[in-house]
Amino acid sequence: MSRWLAGAITLALLAVVGFGTWAWQDLRASRPALEGEHRLAGLAHPVSVTRDEFGVISVQALTRNDQARALGFVHAQERYFQMDLLRRSGAGELAALFGAAALPVDRARRRHQMRLRLETALGQWETTPRAVLEAYTEGVNAGLEALAAPPFEYRLLRMQPKPWQSVDSLLVVAAMAFVLQDSDAERKQTRTLMQQALAPEIVDWLLPAGSSWDAPVTGERLEDPRPPSAQVLDLRGREPAPEDDGTQAEPYVPPPMPGSNNWALAGPLTATGHAMIANDMHLGLQVPALWFRSSLVLTDEAGLIRQRADGVTLPGLPFPVVGSNGQVAWGFTNSYGDWSDLILLERAPGNDRRYRTAEGWETLRTVQETISVRGAAAETLDIELSRWGPVVGRLPDGTPMAVRWLAHEPAAFAPAYMALETAADVAEALEIASRAGIPAQNFVAGDAAGNIGWTVTGPLPRRRTGLAARDAVRSSQAPSWSGWLTEGERPRLLNPEGGRLWTANSRVVAGEWLEMIGDGGYDLGARTTQIRDRLVALEGATSDDFLAIQLDDEARFLARWHAHLVALLDDEALAGHPARAMLREQLATWEGRASAEAVAYGLVRGWRTLMIGAMAAAVTPELRELDPTFRYREALAEAWAWPLLQTEPAHLLHPAQPGWRDWQLALVDRLLAEQGTNPGRATPATWGEYNTGEVRHPLSQALPWLGRWLDMPARPLPGDADMPRVQAPGFGASQRMVISPGAEDTSLFHLPGGQSGHPLSPFYGAGHEAWVRGDPTPLLPGPAVYTLRLTPTASAAP
Repeated sequence: MSRWLAGAITLALLAVVGFGTWAWQDLRASRPALEGEHRLAGLAHPVSVTRDEFGVISVQALTRNDQARALGFVHAQERYFQMDLLRRSGAGELAALFGAAALPVDRARRRHQMRLRLETALGQWETTPRAVLEAYTEGVNAGLEALAAPPFEYRLLRMQPKPWQSVDSLLVVAAMAFVLQDSDAERKQTRTLMQQALAPEIVDWLLPAGSSWDAPVTGERLEDPRPPSAQVLDLRGREPAPEDDGTQAEPYVPPPMPGSNNWALAGPLTATGHAMIANDMHLGLQVPALWFRSSLVLTDEAGLIRQRADGVTLPGLPFPVVGSNGQVAWGFTNSYGDWSDLILLERAPGNDRRYRTAEGWETLRTVQETISVRGAAAETLDIELSRWGPVVGRLPDGTPMAVRWLAHEPAAFAPAYMALETAADVAEALEIASRAGIPAQNFVAGDAAGNIGWTVTGPLPRRRTGLAARDAVRSSQAPSWSGWLTEGERPRLLNPEGGRLWTANSRVVAGEWLEMIGDGGYDLGARTTQIRDRLVALEGATSDDFLAIQLDDEARFLARWHAHLVALLDDEALAGHPARAMLREQLATWEGRASAEAVAYGLVRGWRTLMIGAMAAAVTPELRELDPTFRYREALAEAWAWPLLQTEPAHLLHPAQPGWRDWQLALVDRLLAEQGTNPGRATPATWGEYNTGEVRHPLSQALPWLGRWLDMPARPLPGDADMPRVQAPGFGASQRMVISPGAEDTSLFHLPGGQSGHPLSPFYGAGHEAWVRGDPTPLLPGPAVYTLRLTPTASAAP
């Protein structure tokens, strides 16, 4: 028996060692090729791919098609799993990889039928961009096939990667549109629900069009809305629920705001004499980084450069997304315009599937989509379709709500964006941006001659007059827009007075231009105001000056809340309350910044979220009766909440509270209880304890044990939402960029999650430390560390 057990143990150990050896060899076999020579079918001429110390690639080719083919090869080898996630996200096909956990996302996205729509859109592309995309697609599949083993993620999932198709690149754009736009018109759904329960004056108060924090480039800021009168809303005399004392509401949590900062100074205001732009795109953080740093170079046969673009590409697409072509530099922020119609289907009596249109009655169609589910049977999804788009929900009274989204239109995926690679100046770049088939963005550009400009990318709908711009529209009046604005009608700024431009997801313009763009849920303007004020103070600006703004974590927005809370905690409030006394001592250390070491910042922030949450709940009990799942998450809550706190109207006091002071102190006590701030705590909590970076690989989120090998180190980070340095645990600057076109050697770039998607690559996580610390690193690639030569096959050689 002992010999039998010893033999069994030995065999088991050999099996473990053998499996480990195979797994290690397989992981090594899936590494991308960094050097040497590789035959690539379809190339007309050899292509050189170099990598510098950060893994920044430089692709040098004679033709644009060869360049696209080589870029596709590199993207597939370095990032195929991430490309696969993006196309599946755009199509609603994630459950095939991740199982039933991904079904809610797939159901919501599949009803938009993006794969079907984009096959139609791709069929309308002209020959030249279609040829570039097809060359890229063939390069992607060649790069995937050239790996000695599939990307390691597929081994862990026990699946095989599927080949890339040209339509998948458009699905990558669709995936970004789902992130950046309100595909289901949820903001209008919320407004419609509120209109069913509350007086119009209350709805407009809680969902304001702007605030005193606005910092538009054109037009004036709006004033904060005034509280409704006692004739409209009076909480006195209301009988609160027995468990409702005004302190139990959920804290106010603003909506997630994927967005960005960008700004520009004209040449006379910069040290280089050229224009200078900055851009940091705020998105979810991940490993590898969303973007892929690339230098795309076209030469003549003598090796002289005739075209160059430096910046980032998005794996899955064959062109630079933001960067510089040497003459023009450009960057984005999310526009938050109104890009989706919510249509309330007026039902026929006795037939819920019949709905009224301006031309008469129509019937909802039902189509079916099959969702593959890993580890389970496929699911059949029934999609109800109106003439405008899918039904995305129903009001409490059963009224169907359909959506018409800008991304449903083929024009939203037009290939004009590629032409930015050759734009000669800002005026040309603005014209190209207006035709670009990408989610509508604030496009800010500057050129080597010192010009700067702004517009909104992509097709802009021609809106009908006579309809409330922020409301849903009834089906008998739908749609609210038809056709597109012409180039001469579109909002556009070229060399504005003062030589400065800035955007940061809040309102940029006013008047007629604002009516054209609409309001899709602008962010509070506190961040924008801080950026504008920093820019106004700059002359002779350098790249380091711009980087300092990107890293600015001054808590200007919360300063008045801090002062208010300190004043509230007077001697009377502290009597008999040692925890409150400790809080006041901690508030005395107010740093004025959201630094990782800050203590007072997190306390003030926490009390503000409790206070706004309590005030919002107090004035909306009817909404929770109508829909128990309702949560108030308006980005502009500050516009009404701060004035309410300052004026303390008796008719808007929670009926269970004896006074406004008592209510505020009760929420101070809740803050102390939840955050553990008491005399016995030796070390007060810092902001960094909450704001600890989570730059993770997608697989480690499902399999945490992988995080040790795949994720970036977790560390406290400075920054927050309402300041230039936007930072949350898993959210923040997906890149930072400062470029002066014509002086790219002075320009800067940061990337949070590294270039390569392979954990054995020397470029896995490269640049992360510089991103954390804010150390300047160059935009342009440095000396080549590796060189890969891609050559035509014998049959393709000229």
